[in-house]
Amino acid sequence: MRSSVDACSPGTYQTFINNSSATACVPCPDGTYNPTFWQSSCYRCPTGSYCPHGSNTTYTCPSGTYQPIQGRSSSQSCLNCLAGTYNPYTGQASCSICPVGFYCAVDGANDTNPCPTGTCQPATGSTSNQACLQCPIGTYSSNHGAATCFNCPSGYYCDTIGANTTKPCPAATYQPIYGAQSAYACLQCPAGTYNSNPGQSSCSNCPSGYYCTVGATAARPCPAGTYQPMTRGISVQACLNCPSGTYNPYPAQSSCNVCPSGYYCDVRTPNTTKQCPSGTYQPSPGSISALACINCPAGTYNPSVGQSSCLSCPIGYYCPIESSDMQPCPTGTSQPSTGAASVQACLKCLNGTFNPYIGQPSCRTCSSGYYCPAGASSQRSCPTGTYQPIEVSTSIQACAPCQNGTYNPNIGQPNCFTCPVGYYCTAGSSTTQSCPTGTYQPIMGAMTVQACLACPVGTCNPYTGQSSCFSCPAGYYCDAIGASNIESCPSGTYQPIMGADSVHYCLNCPNGTYNTYSGQSSCNNCPSDSYIYCATGTNVSVPCPSGTYFGSVGNGSMPVCLLCPAGTFNPSSGQTSCSMCPIGYYCDVVGASSS
Repeated sequence: MRSSVDACSPGTYQTFINNSSATACVPCPDGTYNPTFWQSSCYRCPTGSYCPHGSNTTYTCPSGTYQPIQGRSSSQSCLNCLAGTYNPYTGQASCSICPVGFYCAVDGANDTNPCPTGTCQPATGSTSNQACLQCPIGTYSSNHGAATCFNCPSGYYCDTIGANTTKPCPAATYQPIYGAQSAYACLQCPAGTYNSNPGQSSCSNCPSGYYCTVGATAARPCPAGTYQPMTRGISVQACLNCPSGTYNPYPAQSSCNVCPSGYYCDVRTPNTTKQCPSGTYQPSPGSISALACINCPAGTYNPSVGQSSCLSCPIGYYCPIESSDMQPCPTGTSQPSTGAASVQACLKCLNGTFNPYIGQPSCRTCSSGYYCPAGASSQRSCPTGTYQPIEVSTSIQACAPCQNGTYNPNIGQPNCFTCPVGYYCTAGSSTTQSCPTGTYQPIMGAMTVQACLACPVGTCNPYTGQSSCFSCPAGYYCDAIGASNIESCPSGTYQPIMGADSVHYCLNCPNGTYNTYSGQSSCNNCPSDSYIYCATGTNVSVPCPSGTYFGSVGNGSMPVCLLCPAGTFNPSSGQTSCSMCPIGYYCDVVGASSS
């Protein structure tokens, strides 16, 4: 088996069979190589490379060199590229010829040298920069490594040898050919043309609405009020005035506008329209003077200027000829139709109607409580004390007096008010009449003072306009029919009930009581501290006199005051006890007032 045989390594080979020793492996000879094991021969070294004795690989020649023959064995076989050629890669069999636009000045070049801008180089294999030729006048080269120079384009000139850029002809000029050699080749734009940008091969035609003089950088607009319908206008004289009936408010126009309806266009002011005044109209376009403005006919009006028609006068108004505004029909009238021509078309409001506003199409119905004669601008109120229950009344005679038992304090009322209790109302009353004091009136709708009833005895009425009388209060009596005031029971008496109708109801205060004031419903008990007795009907309590002393509360007669016993005295009245006679004195009598 072969596993017992040693393989020849890369860089060697073995040509005999059955050799059992590695010494039988022979190194590859000069100019050959072997990259793998088990080879019986070596490969011939290719072009662009060299292979020394026993090589297991090829060795490439460096850039800038070439090697054209197979089987070379040393680096000396790599030859430098000659001037005029170059080699940018390794392992090449030949060098490349230096291309146009470039030169290769040294042997062994691995790159080219470009000719500078402003030059060109049309041949291959150049060996120095002397081969780079300067661009002649009229041409230029803006790039490195140019094979040829370019003709200067139209719109530009190239006035130097070796130019690397072009020079533009200025605005207002043009240059139509290639290869121009000086600025004199730039020609002024002729009249009727212009050029706003440099570097142009031709000039632009002046557009309609403009004119262009010789050497123009821009078109000049024809002024407002003129027009210019053609291209290539050469002067302002090409701008034509707008004819009558037309106008032009803007510059640079190729035509004029027809004057619109509602306006006229005077040839003296061709840049604007003039409005027909208010109160007139102008229905046709192209009018040339103010005489074309027509007055609005009667029944129409025009509040605005510049109108092509007039407006129909609306209802409630009238419009005379040449009206700039509508005139309102006055108050008290109406106008129900459009197109009224005069104030005579304003109709007076009929009887029973009125109109408080101007410019109305109809009158208003007169309200109940009011009357309206023909042509009324306002409703007229029925006076107080009257009423008017229906609409469309025409005169004050429709205002009826309030009936007996009713009244009306307000104007313009459709009905009267029922007279309230406590009052009476005669026919045509604007106010109620109060029943007098001492009387009362309990029902509504009373018609005369006779309905006021006198207050019965035991009652009174101090106020007017009352529906009932007041019961006489306790402490008082009312003894007359129709009393307006109450009578007081006198002091020393009392009256405990309501409705007393006689002084006999005033009772004397009983023993032991008193009453200082009139009109009282009860009497006061005699006090226990200083007053001793109160007789029947007294209006004041009486103190016990000096020499006596107080007995008991509520007694009504003199004997209640007890005489001071002997050995005592009392110098003051109204005392509850007597004083003992002091040492050095004697009190030998009963009822002594002093010691």
